[in-house]
Amino acid sequence: MTDVTAEVTGDIFKIPLFCGIMGITEEVQRHLGKGCDVMKKAEKIILYTGAGGITAYIVRCIADAVMDRFRVPLPDYFGLAYMSPWGALIVVCVLAQIGVLISVLLRRRREDGKKEISMGYTVSFFCSFIPFVLLVAYSAYCMKAGFNFLWSVSYGWEAFGDAFMIMGFVFIIIPVFPFCVFWQVFYIVRRIKARKRLKAERS
Repeated sequence: MTDVTAEVTGDIFKIPLFCGIMGITEEVQRHLGKGCDVMKKAEKIILYTGAGGITAYIVRCIADAVMDRFRVPLPDYFGLAYMSPWGALIVVCVLAQIGVLISVLLRRRREDGKKEISMGYTVSFFCSFIPFVLLVAYSAYCMKAGFNFLWSVSYGWEAFGDAFMIMGFVFIIIPVFPFCVFWQVFYIVRRIKARKRLKAERS
Protein backbone atom coordinates (compact mmCIF):
# COMPACT_ATOMS: atom_id res chain seq x y z
CA MET A 1 0.00 0.00 0.00
CA THR A 2 1.45 3.38 -1.00
CA ASP A 3 0.58 6.79 0.37
CA VAL A 4 -0.20 8.05 -3.13
CA THR A 5 -2.67 5.25 -3.84
CA ALA A 6 -4.35 5.67 -0.50
CA GLU A 7 -4.63 9.43 -0.91
CA VAL A 8 -6.12 9.24 -4.41
CA THR A 9 -8.64 6.50 -3.71
CA GLY A 10 -9.55 8.02 -0.36
CA ASP A 11 -10.25 11.45 -1.80
CA ILE A 12 -12.45 9.97 -4.51
CA PHE A 13 -14.52 7.61 -2.44
CA LYS A 14 -14.54 8.55 1.23
CA ILE A 15 -17.19 11.29 1.00
CA PRO A 16 -19.84 9.49 -1.12
CA LEU A 17 -19.08 6.18 0.56
CA PHE A 18 -19.63 7.43 4.11
CA CYS A 19 -22.66 9.47 3.05
CA GLY A 20 -24.15 6.42 1.34
CA ILE A 21 -23.59 4.09 4.28
CA MET A 22 -24.87 6.54 6.88
CA GLY A 23 -27.83 7.61 4.73
CA ILE A 24 -28.99 4.05 4.07
CA THR A 25 -28.51 3.06 7.72
CA GLU A 26 -30.64 5.97 8.96
CA GLU A 27 -33.31 5.26 6.36
CA VAL A 28 -33.42 1.58 7.31
CA GLN A 29 -33.83 2.40 10.98
CA ARG A 30 -36.55 4.96 10.28
CA HIS A 31 -38.62 2.63 8.16
CA LEU A 32 -38.13 -0.35 10.44
CA GLY A 33 -39.76 1.72 13.12
CA LYS A 34 -42.68 2.85 10.95
CA GLY A 35 -43.25 0.03 8.49
CA CYS A 36 -42.60 -3.31 10.15
CA ASP A 37 -46.32 -4.08 10.00
CA VAL A 38 -46.32 -3.98 6.18
CA MET A 39 -42.90 -5.52 5.67
CA LYS A 40 -42.84 -9.12 4.45
CA LYS A 41 -40.61 -11.76 6.00
CA ALA A 42 -38.45 -12.04 2.87
CA GLU A 43 -37.99 -8.26 2.84
CA LYS A 44 -36.85 -8.28 6.45
CA ILE A 45 -34.35 -11.02 5.65
CA ILE A 46 -32.96 -8.99 2.73
CA LEU A 47 -32.84 -5.87 4.88
CA TYR A 48 -30.93 -7.52 7.70
CA THR A 49 -28.66 -9.40 5.30
CA GLY A 50 -27.78 -6.14 3.61
CA ALA A 51 -27.07 -4.55 6.98
CA GLY A 52 -24.84 -7.52 7.80
CA GLY A 53 -22.93 -7.06 4.55
CA ILE A 54 -22.39 -3.36 5.26
CA THR A 55 -21.24 -4.19 8.79
CA ALA A 56 -18.80 -6.79 7.45
CA TYR A 57 -17.43 -4.22 5.02
CA ILE A 58 -16.89 -1.66 7.79
CA VAL A 59 -15.23 -4.25 10.05
CA ARG A 60 -12.96 -5.33 7.20
CA CYS A 61 -11.86 -1.73 6.53
CA ILE A 62 -11.17 -1.07 10.21
CA ALA A 63 -9.24 -4.36 10.46
CA ASP A 64 -7.11 -3.36 7.46
CA ALA A 65 -6.40 -0.02 9.11
CA VAL A 66 -5.39 -1.67 12.39
CA MET A 67 -3.14 -4.22 10.64
CA ASP A 68 -1.57 -1.39 8.64
CA ARG A 69 -1.14 0.63 11.85
CA PHE A 70 -3.13 3.56 10.46
CA ARG A 71 -0.37 4.73 8.15
CA VAL A 72 -3.03 6.71 6.23
CA PRO A 73 -6.34 8.26 7.42
CA LEU A 74 -9.09 5.75 8.20
CA PRO A 75 -11.44 6.88 5.38
CA ASP A 76 -8.71 6.00 2.85
CA TYR A 77 -9.00 2.33 3.83
CA PHE A 78 -12.68 2.44 2.92
CA GLY A 79 -11.74 3.77 -0.51
CA LEU A 80 -9.12 1.06 -1.02
CA ALA A 81 -11.55 -1.68 0.02
CA TYR A 82 -14.14 -0.25 -2.35
CA MET A 83 -11.76 -0.94 -5.24
CA SER A 84 -11.72 -4.64 -4.31
CA PRO A 85 -14.54 -7.24 -4.49
CA TRP A 86 -15.76 -5.75 -1.22
CA GLY A 87 -16.88 -2.76 -3.25
CA ALA A 88 -19.30 -4.94 -5.19
CA LEU A 89 -20.61 -6.30 -1.88
CA ILE A 90 -21.34 -2.86 -0.47
CA VAL A 91 -23.09 -1.75 -3.67
CA VAL A 92 -25.30 -4.86 -3.76
CA CYS A 93 -26.19 -4.52 -0.08
CA VAL A 94 -27.09 -0.85 -0.40
CA LEU A 95 -29.19 -1.41 -3.53
CA ALA A 96 -30.97 -4.35 -1.87
CA GLN A 97 -31.91 -2.18 1.11
CA ILE A 98 -33.10 0.62 -1.16
CA GLY A 99 -35.25 -1.86 -3.08
CA VAL A 100 -36.86 -3.17 0.11
CA LEU A 101 -37.57 0.31 1.48
CA ILE A 102 -39.12 1.52 -1.76
CA SER A 103 -41.24 -1.64 -1.95
CA VAL A 104 -42.54 -0.93 1.55
CA LEU A 105 -43.31 2.67 0.63
CA LEU A 106 -45.18 1.65 -2.53
CA ARG A 107 -47.19 -0.96 -0.64
CA ARG A 108 -48.09 1.58 2.02
CA ARG A 109 -49.25 4.00 -0.67
CA ARG A 110 -51.47 1.31 -2.17
CA GLU A 111 -52.95 0.43 1.22
CA ASP A 112 -53.66 4.11 1.86
CA GLY A 113 -55.65 4.24 -1.36
CA LYS A 114 -53.07 6.29 -3.24
CA LYS A 115 -51.68 5.65 -6.69
CA GLU A 116 -48.83 3.18 -6.24
CA ILE A 117 -46.54 4.66 -8.91
CA SER A 118 -46.69 8.42 -8.47
CA MET A 119 -45.51 11.06 -10.92
CA GLY A 120 -42.35 11.55 -8.86
CA TYR A 121 -41.30 7.94 -9.41
CA THR A 122 -41.98 8.27 -13.14
CA VAL A 123 -39.93 11.47 -13.37
CA SER A 124 -37.05 9.84 -11.49
CA PHE A 125 -37.22 6.90 -13.92
CA PHE A 126 -36.68 9.15 -16.92
CA CYS A 127 -34.02 11.14 -15.05
CA SER A 128 -32.07 7.93 -14.51
CA PHE A 129 -31.23 7.96 -18.23
CA ILE A 130 -29.49 11.35 -17.99
CA PRO A 131 -26.06 9.94 -17.03
CA PHE A 132 -26.11 7.66 -20.08
CA VAL A 133 -27.08 10.56 -22.35
CA LEU A 134 -24.33 12.72 -20.88
CA LEU A 135 -21.78 9.97 -21.41
CA VAL A 136 -22.71 9.62 -25.09
CA ALA A 137 -22.70 13.41 -25.53
CA TYR A 138 -19.29 13.73 -23.89
CA SER A 139 -17.90 10.89 -26.00
CA ALA A 140 -19.21 12.58 -29.15
CA TYR A 141 -17.65 15.87 -28.06
CA CYS A 142 -14.28 14.14 -27.64
CA MET A 143 -14.38 13.02 -31.27
CA LYS A 144 -13.52 16.57 -32.32
CA ALA A 145 -11.96 18.08 -29.21
CA GLY A 146 -9.86 15.01 -28.46
CA PHE A 147 -9.70 12.72 -25.46
CA ASN A 148 -6.65 12.88 -23.20
CA PHE A 149 -5.71 9.78 -21.27
CA LEU A 150 -2.35 9.37 -19.61
CA TRP A 151 0.19 10.52 -22.22
CA SER A 152 -1.87 10.09 -25.38
CA VAL A 153 -4.58 12.02 -27.20
CA SER A 154 -7.10 10.35 -29.50
CA TYR A 155 -9.60 11.78 -31.99
CA GLY A 156 -12.55 10.58 -34.04
CA TRP A 157 -14.16 7.26 -33.35
CA GLU A 158 -11.12 6.18 -31.36
CA ALA A 159 -11.68 9.08 -28.99
CA PHE A 160 -15.40 8.25 -28.79
CA GLY A 161 -14.62 4.65 -27.83
CA ASP A 162 -11.90 5.60 -25.34
CA ALA A 163 -14.04 8.25 -23.65
CA PHE A 164 -17.08 6.00 -23.56
CA MET A 165 -15.24 3.05 -22.00
CA ILE A 166 -13.07 4.95 -19.53
CA MET A 167 -15.70 7.40 -18.30
CA GLY A 168 -18.28 4.60 -18.32
CA PHE A 169 -15.99 2.59 -16.06
CA VAL A 170 -15.69 5.58 -13.73
CA PHE A 171 -19.48 5.88 -13.54
CA ILE A 172 -19.68 2.18 -12.73
CA ILE A 173 -17.18 2.51 -9.90
CA ILE A 174 -18.78 5.61 -8.30
CA PRO A 175 -21.46 3.88 -8.78
CA VAL A 176 -23.85 5.96 -10.90
CA PHE A 177 -24.69 3.44 -13.61
CA PRO A 178 -25.41 0.49 -11.27
CA PHE A 179 -27.92 2.60 -9.36
CA CYS A 180 -29.53 3.92 -12.56
CA VAL A 181 -29.89 0.44 -14.06
CA PHE A 182 -31.20 -0.90 -10.76
CA TRP A 183 -33.82 1.85 -10.58
CA GLN A 184 -34.87 1.36 -14.21
CA VAL A 185 -35.38 -2.38 -13.77
CA PHE A 186 -37.08 -1.90 -10.41
CA TYR A 187 -39.44 0.75 -11.77
CA ILE A 188 -40.40 -1.32 -14.84
CA VAL A 189 -41.11 -4.42 -12.74
CA ARG A 190 -43.19 -2.48 -10.22
CA ARG A 191 -45.02 -0.66 -13.00
CA ILE A 192 -45.99 -3.92 -14.70
CA LYS A 193 -47.16 -5.43 -11.40
CA ALA A 194 -49.18 -2.32 -10.56
CA ARG A 195 -50.95 -2.39 -13.93
CA LYS A 196 -51.73 -6.10 -13.61
CA ARG A 197 -53.07 -5.55 -10.09
CA LEU A 198 -55.22 -2.62 -11.25
CA LYS A 199 -56.56 -4.60 -14.17
CA ALA A 200 -57.43 -7.52 -11.88
CA GLU A 201 -59.28 -5.19 -9.47
CA ARG A 202 -61.34 -3.69 -12.30
CA SER A 203 -62.33 -7.07 -13.79
